[in-house]
Amino acid sequence: MKLPMRQIHLDFHTSEKIGGVGADFDAARFADTLKAANVNSVTLFSRCHHGWIYHDTKFEHLRHPNLECNLLAEQIEACHAVGIAAPIYITVGWDERAAREHPEWREHHPDGRLAGAGPLEAGWKTLCFNTPYIDFVIEQTEEAMTMFAVDGIFFDIMLQGPCCCTYCLRDMLACGIDPTAPAARAAFAHEVLDRAKRRIYGAARKHSHAARVFFNAGHIGPYIRSSLDTYTHLELESLPSGGWGYMHFPVTVRYARKLGLPTLSVTGKFHVTWGHFSSFKHPAALEYEALVGPANCAAASIGDQLHPRGVPCEETYARIGRVYALIKEREPWYEDAEPVTEVAVFNTEACLHDGIRIDPSITGATRALLEGAHQFDIVDGEMDWLPYSVVVLPDVVTLDEQLATKVSAYLDGGGSVLATGRSGLAADESRFALGEWPVTYVGPTHVNPDFVEVLGPLCAGMPTVPFVAYERGLETVLRDGAEVLAATHLPYFQRTFEHFCSHFHAPIEKQAAYPSAVRLGRVVYLVHPHFAAYAKHGATEDAQIARNALSLLLPRPLVRSDAPSTCHITLSRQADRRRWIAHLLHYIPERRSDGRDTIQDIIPLFDVRIEVRTPSAPAACYLAPSTEKLSWAYEDGYAKVTVPEVRGNAMVVFEGVE
Repeated sequence: MKLPMRQIHLDFHTSEKIGGVGADFDAARFADTLKAANVNSVTLFSRCHHGWIYHDTKFEHLRHPNLECNLLAEQIEACHAVGIAAPIYITVGWDERAAREHPEWREHHPDGRLAGAGPLEAGWKTLCFNTPYIDFVIEQTEEAMTMFAVDGIFFDIMLQGPCCCTYCLRDMLACGIDPTAPAARAAFAHEVLDRAKRRIYGAARKHSHAARVFFNAGHIGPYIRSSLDTYTHLELESLPSGGWGYMHFPVTVRYARKLGLPTLSVTGKFHVTWGHFSSFKHPAALEYEALVGPANCAAASIGDQLHPRGVPCEETYARIGRVYALIKEREPWYEDAEPVTEVAVFNTEACLHDGIRIDPSITGATRALLEGAHQFDIVDGEMDWLPYSVVVLPDVVTLDEQLATKVSAYLDGGGSVLATGRSGLAADESRFALGEWPVTYVGPTHVNPDFVEVLGPLCAGMPTVPFVAYERGLETVLRDGAEVLAATHLPYFQRTFEHFCSHFHAPIEKQAAYPSAVRLGRVVYLVHPHFAAYAKHGATEDAQIARNALSLLLPRPLVRSDAPSTCHITLSRQADRRRWIAHLLHYIPERRSDGRDTIQDIIPLFDVRIEVRTPSAPAACYLAPSTEKLSWAYEDGYAKVTVPEVRGNAMVVFEGVE
């Protein structure tokens, strides 16, 4: 399946307290606005979080009471007339009307509280998928599938908590599940969620085998594997200013694109997050957030919300049109492209087992590798590791028997491993799981913080004196034959009420008996959780020591560049066209308000040198989409070129590469 490259997700959550819904809708104007903005797919509403339907329906009491036209039908017809796809949106997890009329369908916390907004709060109330509510969702879905020419269905808020409603308690007891055990409740909730997806997917497939189907939960991670066969593609909801942050998408896309389905990046036109009317993201931020998807081999989608009267905002679509024009002219270099990578970073979500969240370890690893121009995917234990030169195990990747076997086989096959912090410990954290590790385990360090002194092979770009390690590491004993790459130093004492020095911690007193970084064969191990430390504290030493350690295992990386760390470089190839493309993105998020980053200024770079290790010399090198030719050289297996200017973004194309 090939996804349309320039999509809109058009919210329409409209209260029954608002009149004249769709009163000013003009089908031709609607379609012309989208067409002029270079949009080729728009997701449109059948049923919203308020519980209202926006078209003629057999559920007459659910048709929005103030709807003045057959809105969805007219929208789809107008879009199809100008060649724009129109998937249909159906809410699942939140439906205010259903929650109000059927409180027994709501999700219950173990303490009896109802999930979602309270009775005197504005906001959404969460429904349980183990109730008859799902029967209604299926019936309403089937009506929409039979009523319209459906390009796809987007099912929203597909989240199921560990519910203790009457239906869940009944079914857990019937299955012999102890509802007082949190882990058992969570496992049952996951089964309920998967069962709901399969039922809804089956209902959609009864009426169309071509329509796209996606279940949205705001994040894509390893939890999705058990129901992956109910998805036709993946939509990576990631509004940087809306709570996801600017590191969420780089993490998620590198994992999602390895799951074997087409991927779509989803941001929003809003300055903050979903549902803000007359709120506009700065053009520079919108440009980056639109381009970063295709630069990572994903299609692009921008979220908007239609005014209740049905008229799209001219300012919004002028801004969207500008960035989608950039994507449209670059599509010949985006289509059918695949990422070129050589490093695999293990997804910590696959071993933490505590719900949907991104751990600081994977965030820090992603940031550190991005800043070093490394080309990497994020993987789990079910993916093939053999294509990668190095696997990185960031900070918290303990090894159960299955994962330990996979790591051992990967090393036996010639691969290399960089591990940090607790990574490599057995699942019970009593020892390191593999004999290939350069150290044996003693326990967590007895003081925190301690200090790291890098030695010869790790010295590049590092201080000549020890630096503080803010996050607690592990005490270990060196194995025979292992090489010490960094030493540990101890403070005079651990800070307590009885003895403390200065504002935070005591200075260095002496060198510790345990090392900080070691190497044995093709395993490099750092005792501190440097990736999480980088995510939490931002000390460049934590990122640099990890990158230096990676360089020991990967001395000839795919990409070398003198670009600053703020310039992110991704590499893709179009195999059928014998073409490699280096995507350079230079947009700098800044914290200009409390708790929110944004991009406002595009700061150009000049004469950026980039070297790409290609399997053969290219036949030509040029910038896309201008096709401006660049002078280049091919030496020692690297295609070397200088990019005259990177004004936010640049695409360097190497033609004729095998």
